[in-house]
Amino acid sequence: MRWKGKVVYVAPAAALVPSLMTEFFDSVEKSGSSDPVKNAGRGLLRLLKIHPFGQANGRTARALATYMLLRQGYKERPFKTLEKYMDENIDQYYDALAKSSVDSPEPWDAYFLGAAEKVFKSPYSGVSAEFRARIGESFRKAFR
Repeated sequence: MRWKGKVVYVAPAAALVPSLMTEFFDSVEKSGSSDPVKNAGRGLLRLLKIHPFGQANGRTARALATYMLLRQGYKERPFKTLEKYMDENIDQYYDALAKSSVDSPEPWDAYFLGAAEKVFKSPYSGVSAEFRARIGESFRKAFR
């Protein structure tokens, strides 16, 4: 993949893609973090690094990350999408991708967290932490 005349990423050999995709699906199912935003971002990064399609890898990966967050109760802010945000911040997008790997995703994590904060509302937005704690305690007492 080239950006501004520089090679920013070389996809793995096509023969490796089937096994990498198997690992990818396993990693998405077993996502190691309890943070849904981090999981969605890492899923996006992993799919981009595998680069399984001839075209539309970025769009597919961003759609997957959006889907993962929507499934966790996140909502897109009005007139905001991950696709649009990343298009508007394309230099930072490619910079974070170039600096990140699946084994060292910290630059990507920081970029994606910023994107998610701009695009999505938390499932808990509008609900105070105190209220969530009280409800959680009520449920714990009810099921003891």
